[in-house]
Amino acid sequence: MATTWPALGWTLEHLSEVTGEQRLQFRLGKMQPEKTPQFETDCRYILATLHQFTRWCAGDHGETVGPFLDLDPVDTWAYADYKYLAVLFPGNHQFLQGLVWSDFGYLGRDGRQSTLWIGSDGAGTPCHQDTYGSNLVLQIQGRCVHYDFQRAKHSFVLVLFLCFVSCWRIGILEVHQHWECNLFMVLAIAHIIFMKDNMGSLTSTN
Repeated sequence: MATTWPALGWTLEHLSEVTGEQRLQFRLGKMQPEKTPQFETDCRYILATLHQFTRWCAGDHGETVGPFLDLDPVDTWAYADYKYLAVLFPGNHQFLQGLVWSDFGYLGRDGRQSTLWIGSDGAGTPCHQDTYGSNLVLQIQGRCVHYDFQRAKHSFVLVLFLCFVSCWRIGILEVHQHWECNLFMVLAIAHIIFMKDNMGSLTSTN
């Protein structure tokens, strides 16, 4: 259904030109697996432009990679997530209309409600549960692997809530509905994903 969407023609180079010197936060992780998950709070973060990230992924060394200079893509991965296109490309209405979520029944939804996930080879997220009623993911470049737990295996997954905000009860309610009652929550959280062509395995993105 999305084969005619203008967004499928987007490239990292094009996005780098459009975003210019705008910096994004990238999470860094180790390629080698460890005995414990690489949780977000245990990782290093840097601010860099898409151009610097793209050059680093291409194997460049020097000033073109900016803060990636001391990082080796052989043993380090990086990704930027939850970057709202409406913030990255403010006022670029034609560009934001490159995503036509109305084709899936979400009328009026386009790039304004969409977020960007962009990662290097080997990037991934720890095992987690998305509490949204629905996720729409458009894979534009590279390869991505989602590991999903079937409902029958939910009893083997320990759900841990670390609650620091007043909306704790809402979060519990959403999970209860999503797992036990199987209600369809009318909330379309749309994502687009960019990765290197030889992208390694990674877990589901939010």
